[in-house]
Formats: sequence, structure tokens, C-alpha cells
Amino acid sequence: MDKGLPLYHVERIIQETKERFEDGSHIIYVNGSYKNDDDPVGKLMHDFRCTSSIDMFYDELKNTVK
Repeated sequence: MDKGLPLYHVERIIQETKERFEDGSHIIYVNGSYKNDDDPVGKLMHDFRCTSSIDMFYDELKNTVK
């Protein structure tokens, strides 16, 4: 698995038949280690790693942390 991707979309399958298990669930994992300040997900992960609101990009998080 490429650890540099910001998001991973996961689909369930039936192991024995390799068919997709269509239960209506949609699983998306966000890579917390992803770093790219030019990308919205990268900016969000940056903000989650910040220890000071001054260094954050997104005002919604910045204001909550203050």
C-alpha cells in the first residue's frame, strides 16, 4: 500500500468469491501522516498535528482550539 496517499477508499469483498459485498457502507481512511500544504486534506492533517492555533490553516479549527 502506498503510504503517501491522503485518502484510502475501502470496499468490502466476499473473500471466497472475490465479489463486492454491497451493504451500502462506504469506508474512507484518512492518512494522518500525509503532508502537503497545497492540498486541502494535507492542510487538515497539518492542523490536527499543530500544538498552537496560530500555526493552523482552517479558521474553524483555529477558533475551536483558541
